Amino acid sequence: MTTSPSTPRRTSSRLAIAGLALAGLALAGCSSGADSDAVNGEMTAGDGAVTESDPGSGAGAGSDADTDTGASAPDPGAASVDPASREGAPDLVSDPAVISTAVVSLTSEDASDTRAEVIRIVDVHRGQVTDEETSTDGDGQVERSRMVIRVPSADFYDTVQELEGVAELESSDKSSENVSGQVIDTEVRIRAQEKSLRRIEVLLAGSQTLSDIVNVEGELTRRQAELDSLKAQRAYLADQTAMSTITVHLAQQDAPPPEKKKEPETDEAGFMVGLSGGWGALTAVGTVVATVAGALLPWAVVATLLGVPAWIVSRRVVRGRPA
Repeated sequence: MTTSPSTPRRTSSRLAIAGLALAGLALAGCSSGADSDAVNGEMTAGDGAVTESDPGSGAGAGSDADTDTGASAPDPGAASVDPASREGAPDLVSDPAVISTAVVSLTSEDASDTRAEVIRIVDVHRGQVTDEETSTDGDGQVERSRMVIRVPSADFYDTVQELEGVAELESSDKSSENVSGQVIDTEVRIRAQEKSLRRIEVLLAGSQTLSDIVNVEGELTRRQAELDSLKAQRAYLADQTAMSTITVHLAQQDAPPPEKKKEPETDEAGFMVGLSGGWGALTAVGTVVATVAGALLPWAVVATLLGVPAWIVSRRVVRGRPA
């Protein structure tokens, strides 16, 4: 088979073109890699600038991912906390928080001894009488007594059972309310509010202008007031769940019913009585006069409107006559 002389030349030219194409692709890859490295370098530098910015400048706010600002900060005191986001919520209360109250009504043949027995039971259970209203007869014996008792919640039912047995039981009413959810929710809000206050204090330390300082201080004052309110609510719940309240009504069996307050008797004679009677008579006469005047007023108006023109006309007629 005969090969033409132009075949090697064509082959070599094709190889040269392929080599040039590969070289161009290599150059393009190097150029794109350099551009990518440059862009990555700029992004890294930008990230580094943001990361190293001053926490008080408001641009980076430090390394804390939850950095807060006065305008966009979540308000834990105004919105309810999502139960799913309560971290460690089961650890906030070891036992169920329950508010227990009771009202016990008793009657006794000797109310004085029964009252002393009630106080003894309260002392045994490490309680205290916080309020008492007691009435006695002429001999100093108790006729009626109302006592408000606070005892530890753990001894609530035992105390009520013992009080029901010291005298004849008339009625007994017990109630309990589980407030574990309120206790957990209040504690979670307090923790979130304290964390928010710490972030706002950081912003206040980094504020530069007077307007920024005023705005941050206003937000700090508002959230501090909300934190104080939450702490007061927590203290109230802690007191109510730690100590239960029992109200005891005690009465003597043969005690007379409570007397109604007598109205002061008024004297039928005297200066004040006469003055009151005279004032009443004057008021009655004035009422009659006012009634008559009101009835005659329309007639007086009509008589005036008709009588005045007639009187004027009559005078003119009289003056026009010859002497």
